[in-house]
Amino acid sequence: SNQMTFAQALTMQLAPSSASLPKSFWALFALYSVASLAHFIHNAEFIAFYPNMPRWITRETVYLAWLGIGCLWLTGLLMWRFKLFALGMLLLVAALWLGRWVSLRLLRPAVWYFSSSP
Repeated sequence: SNQMTFAQALTMQLAPSSASLPKSFWALFALYSVASLAHFIHNAEFIAFYPNMPRWITRETVYLAWLGIGCLWLTGLLMWRFKLFALGMLLLVAALWLGRWVSLRLLRPAVWYFSSSP
């Protein structure tokens, strides 16, 4: 029969017809990458001045965190390129979530310190 199952229809909706991503994606990806790197550089260079930070969070660990997140991004993009769309998207979403989580964990003590009254 020519009728499509629900699973087939869902798969067609989730899997792009091509492995190439639009130019707007690459522009946004580049912008996000530069902003993320600038943010992590700022955190890394001023981490010693953030109050109440655990000793294990150092300049080097901040750079390593960014590098790890960058590896997730690259692996996700490679999976997408090799038409492993679901895995690629999972890794890209994980990189976004992890980057956001790390940023908030590093910034929250500093924001609290500078916004509290003496």
